[in-house]
Amino acid sequence: MNVISKPLMALASLSGLVALAGIAVAKDPPILSLSMEHFRDTATLKDDALDTTATITTEPGFIEHQGLLRFVTHDTFLRGFINKKTGEATTQVYEWITYDGDWRFYETANFSTLNGPVSAPATQIDKQVDACSTLSCTHTEHVAFTIPEAYLRALAAAYVPGKPAIWLYKFIPKAGPDFTDGLSNAEVAGFIAKIDDYTAAHRLAVPSKQTLGVLFAPMSPTPDNSARTGLLVIQVKDGSIAQNAGIAVGDIIRAFGDAQITQPTDLQAAVAAATPGSSVQVKLIRAATDMMVTAKF
Repeated sequence: MNVISKPLMALASLSGLVALAGIAVAKDPPILSLSMEHFRDTATLKDDALDTTATITTEPGFIEHQGLLRFVTHDTFLRGFINKKTGEATTQVYEWITYDGDWRFYETANFSTLNGPVSAPATQIDKQVDACSTLSCTHTEHVAFTIPEAYLRALAAAYVPGKPAIWLYKFIPKAGPDFTDGLSNAEVAGFIAKIDDYTAAHRLAVPSKQTLGVLFAPMSPTPDNSARTGLLVIQVKDGSIAQNAGIAVGDIIRAFGDAQITQPTDLQAAVAAATPGSSVQVKLIRAATDMMVTAKF
């Protein structure tokens, strides 16, 4: 899926076709015209050779073609990897970007939350040189960043049929310009629906887990602040351990007991290891001030 669907030429169109020098060429539908059901029904599902993981992707849902020759210079979509034994899903935003010039090497993704932008590491999946001239080469980078399934579910819950909205993010390279793109929350909702349909059809269920009751987004160091790490709290569930401990939206969780927290898996593992009936000290940053609260299990 790409955010902006551009017409091939500002010429008369009829029944979704654009006239180009006497040739009728299919026109891409506007991204915001596509529904949750469209993305759910066009999402693909593939089992691995060992039948341990199912991969769901929304890649076929929307591809933006540009210019008279209908080139595709970038594409973005969602991927989910479902553990067929536990039912747990790892979810990613995947993007491939083609550009001319020197390698950019995208390293970080910034994305928007209710409390402003946060950062996550960008993982390079693949890269290739497509063509070279005497002046420069054309490169393509395939990059992805992991985003908690719970956050995608919050985006999906905000989807209103007939009124989809765009969730924005930006890839930041080692050198060169940033690349901004986004996903329709209709695509997010369709992706989550596809995951839920698969889980229900295969009778997979995630085991009951001990949780803090927070929705969070990872943060990454910036050039001017190398210590900017932890998990930004973007939602606190009513009656949860987190709410009872005094954890609030906007807090940054830096440590849980003896465990330093830099990635979602750090917190998930630390919480899962907490003994029922125990109390754990949680280190937070609130409004640039370090503080401690106690989580009681």
